[in-house]
Amino acid sequence: MNNLAPLPATGAIDGRKHEDKVHGSGGWWTAAAMAGVSLAAAATLNNWLAKRAERRNPPIGRCLTVDETRLHYIERGTGSPIVLIHGNGAMVGDWVASGVFDSLAAHHRVIAFDRPGFGYTLRSRTRLWTPRAQAALFAQAMHQLGVESAVIVGHSWGVLPALALALDFPATASGLVLMSGVFYPQMRSDIVTSLPSSVPGIGDVMCQTITPLLASVTSPMQTKAIFKPAQVHERFADFPMSMSLRPGQMRAQVKETTMLPVVTGSLARRYGELSLPVTILTGADDAIVSPDAQSERLHKEIDGSRLIKLAGIGHMANYSALSDVVVAIRETAASSDQSSKRITGPLRSGSSRPR
Repeated sequence: MNNLAPLPATGAIDGRKHEDKVHGSGGWWTAAAMAGVSLAAAATLNNWLAKRAERRNPPIGRCLTVDETRLHYIERGTGSPIVLIHGNGAMVGDWVASGVFDSLAAHHRVIAFDRPGFGYTLRSRTRLWTPRAQAALFAQAMHQLGVESAVIVGHSWGVLPALALALDFPATASGLVLMSGVFYPQMRSDIVTSLPSSVPGIGDVMCQTITPLLASVTSPMQTKAIFKPAQVHERFADFPMSMSLRPGQMRAQVKETTMLPVVTGSLARRYGELSLPVTILTGADDAIVSPDAQSERLHKEIDGSRLIKLAGIGHMANYSALSDVVVAIRETAASSDQSSKRITGPLRSGSSRPR
């Protein structure tokens, strides 16, 4: 007795295979369509959030056009000039919220720039905005504003254009204050995690869609990390965090994060050329940037530099140790004024210019 079921016709088998292929490809098309709709929705939401952030935080300063770049800056006070350069992810509002700007403006002419891509300064997509490129922009801006020389203050990533100003345009810098800076190549986890968002094409899509939303979720944790071991300072509530989450600013942030190893390596070869008053200030317990590997190493390399380590302070010394920061900047300004007077004064036979 034959218990085997009859075999299906060859045409039926081929038909089912064709049907499976159709359903399979249809599934892929459906998934791709859903992903496209989700990305479009995320981009629309981020664009709306960015516009809302700008409505709530309009420009607080003025704009200069420098080398075809619209550069936003704030200025206040009279006296010897001080230029403030913010870190990655920040803007001039960071100097205002921390209290540094107003505290210094009581005795000095203070200028703070939004770096390219941050705040209200535009960032050309056709230029590579290295620290040296940004320094050239600021040097021209200072000239337009009638500032021949100033104490340059940089925080975090902002120490790099500050150093580039002193190295490439030495006449513009009468002194340096370098806070919580990265000065030497150092592999960090944020460099690795920022790589996908920095890749041309796919990175642009991510910065318009996924990256700002992820950043908004993780920002409370990141804020605690930059202040650690200190508590998040109450003044930080005045920092316009929503401006930092705009797609354009996120793109600038990941670009600058991923270029850190290259640009620090390039500048580090020249630190020995510096011959102006330099104050290096760091939180002794900075969890973002190693004080030993960065600030202390730089202090050993620059003759005559001054190192200030603040116990119990993390990466955000401008908030957590406001009075110490302001005093350090004012002391550097006074030191640079004295150096300038010595240099411009008459030289006796056999004397030399001070370093």
